[in-house]
Amino acid sequence: MPSPYKLIPSSFEFLPSRAGDAVVDVQVSADVPAGAEAVGRFVAPDAALPEGGLDWNAVARVGFEAKPGQTLLVPQNGAPILVLVGIGAEALTPATLRDAAASFARAAHSFASVALVLPEVAFSAAKAGQVVAEGVLLARYRYTELKPTSTHIDLKAVTIIAEGEADDHVQQVSAGVRRGVTLAAAAAVARDLANTPQPPHRNRLR
Repeated sequence: MPSPYKLIPSSFEFLPSRAGDAVVDVQVSADVPAGAEAVGRFVAPDAALPEGGLDWNAVARVGFEAKPGQTLLVPQNGAPILVLVGIGAEALTPATLRDAAASFARAAHSFASVALVLPEVAFSAAKAGQVVAEGVLLARYRYTELKPTSTHIDLKAVTIIAEGEADDHVQQVSAGVRRGVTLAAAAAVARDLANTPQPPHRNRLR
């Protein structure tokens, strides 16, 4: 049946973030998966850069100084795009790590499958996993339900790389990631509802 609202199709989805094909697969691993298109690594000023022929003179020439939120995409032969994410010189907190994860997600907006290596932090591995999941998922949220066309690329898969030496490190990170995914999903639903047109569509929630 045609919608009484000319701009709203009858197929309108009032919770697009929870539609089956919109739910992001979030995993924790000790290794970068084969399907990752982009891999993010957090970088502090003057810290060692990831292997691959990079040095500070080279990245400085293109303006990358590892300031908080600053990003640099580096193509690699036969490997995923490397995304350097600046975190500044100050020790990371849960809030600044969440922001840095969001910066990575926005820089990698062209990729559907991404991976992000957890940095060393002074707080728990579970908290680190939680805030990274929140930052990545919410930074990639877009409401496109009422747009006739969209160039937005939906995020399909996120792998959080936990390289800690403790035997239960992956398990701790995984517990935090599960919480982060739940909190991000709740926030996304709130955003969906805030964007949803007025009744009759909102009446479907009652």
